[in-house]
Amino acid sequence: MDLILTFDTSDDAVFVELGTGEEMMTLFKGSKKLSKLYLGGSPTFSNNFRGCFTEVKTNGREAAYDELVNVVECAMEGCYENACQNTVNDYNDCVSNGPRYFSCKCGHNYVGSKCDVQWKRETPRFNGNSFLTFLNPDNTTNEDLIMSIVFKVTGKSGILFSTEPSDLHADYVNIGISRGRLYLSYELGAGSAFLKCPRRVDDGKWHFLHMTLRGRHAVLMVDRWTSEVMSPGQRNVLNVGPYLYLGGTPTEPGITGCVESLSVRDEPMTMSDTVASSNIDYCEDNVPESSIYKLKYRLK
Repeated sequence: MDLILTFDTSDDAVFVELGTGEEMMTLFKGSKKLSKLYLGGSPTFSNNFRGCFTEVKTNGREAAYDELVNVVECAMEGCYENACQNTVNDYNDCVSNGPRYFSCKCGHNYVGSKCDVQWKRETPRFNGNSFLTFLNPDNTTNEDLIMSIVFKVTGKSGILFSTEPSDLHADYVNIGISRGRLYLSYELGAGSAFLKCPRRVDDGKWHFLHMTLRGRHAVLMVDRWTSEVMSPGQRNVLNVGPYLYLGGTPTEPGITGCVESLSVRDEPMTMSDTVASSNIDYCEDNVPESSIYKLKYRLK
């Protein structure tokens, strides 16, 4: 963020605050005139600013600091050594989100903002910046993809399920939420196909989806609603990468909600099948035992 300030030296004191209410700069009056500039705080005014300053100039010249109090060299990334624990590749799986913030990509069976919590076999909750990564049960060339998910969401948008692109093909399958409605989008290399459920699912209630992709033909069922679509062209083989993402991806925002169960090609997936996760927490409840959506297996 660039900031340019112009002030009158006759002012007694000037304060500059961030939108969060954190005091970033204090201009303090000396004996006769406004003679001192404090960055990040001052001896007489409390604040909780944490961050970095670069290229500080006064009257067009580089600032010379008379005194440094509790100041260390700025790490321009939010990550620091051992910021994330139990990660897949140690330090490399800390993702910087600016000078103060970071997220962790957790290793197998660990969750939490710093990957410091071992999973307790509960239904996972996603916060919009979360995801689970699974190995594709069949990552070879396959014409068919069959999957089922029991989920509930409160957010109006986000990725629910996604395949990883392969190195040689642009094929993909995405299932997500847009404006509160669930959609299916996929491509086999000759153009995309799209299908959207007209009923809203962002009501915080449990819902069931079943998707079958056989060649170019896809059938999507959401609760009791069913529809189908055909992708263009003649290509009928889905070529995707070795990983599947649930609840979001490392590069795309995900759902805000919970997923109780997932099956791929009729094979139940559990938390034990995950290879990585990020920002996963525990869901506050599960599908009631009497629900028609209660499956024999759970994602836990």
